[in-house]
Parts: sequence; C-alpha cells; structure tokens
Amino acid sequence: ASNPKICADSTGRVSVTWSESLFVLKRWSGSTWEELGRAATSGGSPLTGASGYEGPVLVDSQDRIYVCLKRSPGLELNLARWTGSAWEIIGNAADGMSQSGYQFEDLVIGPGDVPCVALLNTSTLKIVVKRRVGTTWEDLGGPTDLRRANTSLAVTASGTPLLAYWTWMMQYGNREIFVYQWNGGTTWGAGPGTTGSGNFTNTRLGSYMGVFLETRTGTNFMAWLDGAVKLPEFAIDWR
Repeated sequence: ASNPKICADSTGRVSVTWSESLFVLKRWSGSTWEELGRAATSGGSPLTGASGYEGPVLVDSQDRIYVCLKRSPGLELNLARWTGSAWEIIGNAADGMSQSGYQFEDLVIGPGDVPCVALLNTSTLKIVVKRRVGTTWEDLGGPTDLRRANTSLAVTASGTPLLAYWTWMMQYGNREIFVYQWNGGTTWGAGPGTTGSGNFTNTRLGSYMGVFLETRTGTNFMAWLDGAVKLPEFAIDWR
C-alpha cells in the first residue's frame, strides 16, 4: 500500500484511501471499516481502471467524498464523488475538466460545494484553474509566470480562488513564494499580502510552502518552511 490520505466528515466518520496498485477507499462506521470503493481492472464501475490518485481526499458540506483519480486508458484525470451510495465521475476530458498533457495539482471545495481544481499544463509549465458550473467546467485561466513546485489552491468565502506556489528566481538564485487571486474571466493578479508582482516572501533561500484557507470566516492562513533556517513560518490575513 502507498500514498495514504485521510479525511473526516461532519459526523466524525473517518475515511482513508490508498493505492494497492489500484485505488481503495474505506470509511470507519464506528465499529468496522466499510469499503466504499475499490478500483477494478474491468467492469462498469466509475472506478474501473483507477490506478492511483493525486492530491487530497475531501468532503463537502453534504459529507460527499471527492478524490482525483488516474484512470486507464492513458491515465486520464478524473474527479470522482461519493454520493452516499455510489461513485460518480464529475470531472474528466469529456466535460472539460482535464485533457491530454495536464497534471493534477490541487483540489478544493468552495462555497456552495463547488469543486475547483488546479492543473499543470506539462507543455507550458503553467497552472490552469477550473471550476465546476452545473455539469461542465469553467476555465478560470491562471497566472502568466511558470509554476515550479508545491502548488496550493484555496477559495475564499466569496468564491474567489487563490493560488500559491514557489518558483525559482534565476536572477537571484533563490526560491520565492508567490500568491495570486482570480480577478474574473481568465485574469489573475497579485494576491492578498503580496507586492504588485504577487511576491509573498523575501529572498530567503529555499522556501517551501502550503496555503490554507478558513472559508467560514474568510481568514486566509499561509504556512511554509523556510529552507534557510529549517523552521516553519506562518502568516494570517485578517481581511
């Protein structure tokens, strides 16, 4: 088994997922582990051919579970949701979420239980953010600079996506963290607490980060590891 992930719903039920060459998800009922999904090599299940998954395992306000899967043929990206009794695919190439040459980066569930994904175009090395609207996916574009590593996606209480990641600054020979926010259409600008270019950190060497968002209050939490001093750092935006 590899790549274990865990989440809990509003009642405290814990779900765990991992890969045994194929995707597996189990939930604790209070007395035993019940299997909610196991990918098969063939058959009609939505999980058929799911050889693995990427990113977090999340639940929405209705306690529906979300996972992003790689499915054969071609290891296409699929977003699957547990309805309470069965799995359904709510994101794939057919409905505009993914396409050939895209790599999954992050998944969040925004206000109104709207899924939002960040994908990496492996040809251009740029991030594209997409949001589910009805039964299709809306392309929200992404920042114009090149992504490097540790991409994190968040959505504010008003539904505005935020992106954060570190990138290698060739002119300075160091890594820096950038935060961007969606400004409508496919346009992105500098995020909260940044300079006009979206720069969040100074010139410290080796900053690795994650971004966290408390959507119920609208408070943005940032946390990262400063590679120069090997200590975690935190920031809070109270806006």
